[in-house]
Amino acid sequence: MYNLMKMDMRRMWRSRYTWLILLIVVTMVFFSFFMVKASLDQVGQAPEGQQSGAISVTIDSPPEDVLEQLTLGSLGGSLIADGLIMILCTIFVALFLGAEQRGGYIKNIAGQLPARGLLVVSKLITIAVFLLVLMGLYTLSVYAFGKIFFAEKMTTGSLATLFSMLSAQYVLHLAFCGFLMLLHALSRSTAVTLAGGLLVSVGLTRFVYTLINKLILVANSASEFDLGRYMVDSNITAARFEATPQLFEQALIVGAVFVIVYVVLSALTVHKKDVC
Repeated sequence: MYNLMKMDMRRMWRSRYTWLILLIVVTMVFFSFFMVKASLDQVGQAPEGQQSGAISVTIDSPPEDVLEQLTLGSLGGSLIADGLIMILCTIFVALFLGAEQRGGYIKNIAGQLPARGLLVVSKLITIAVFLLVLMGLYTLSVYAFGKIFFAEKMTTGSLATLFSMLSAQYVLHLAFCGFLMLLHALSRSTAVTLAGGLLVSVGLTRFVYTLINKLILVANSASEFDLGRYMVDSNITAARFEATPQLFEQALIVGAVFVIVYVVLSALTVHKKDVC
């Protein structure tokens, strides 16, 4: 198991797409802050009440009032909730898992393992390390560019809330990566994994949740059931810096449960399918 993890880690850090994705997240944060700064400058020159937007932030107040709300948690949490990290995770997981199929890595090593489920566990640990680096670099980039563009007006905000948000988002995104692993185990296709992850990342599944909620409401008019509360992608959107502690707890529980479910299902799928 340890040697398997070492091989997965080595393969990950030697892949060019790993470093390209890390570069992309820094670049996206830079352009996001550039857009925010440009919007604030535009508002400062326009009559009060004129609206302009950037990165899901609607600005309809003087720049001084907006700058008071520029915290590491609010801006960083906004980009995470809007699906940036989900999209990058989709690209990484699809390429990482697809490369081992094309290179014959799985076929060569599967016969040497006492249980094929160890392949899933090793990959989950490797992806968890990458996700930790990705979110750490993202958080540092938000803080650094915030200081560059807004100087002392960019603050960290509540560190306790920031830690709660990042912890919840990390577990939720790990669960999302688990979903991608299951999708790849079932399809053995990089294209299917990529397409499925991107569809979830842009929020198309929320229409499905809304439809199911309406059907349940038709069947039981007194029902207050909301499927989105129990789904990973909806909790990623909801677990922003402004969320309540109860919502962060809910997000952690949902994420942890789905990590276990997806890993078990992926391990069973890999165990039952022929390795090719």
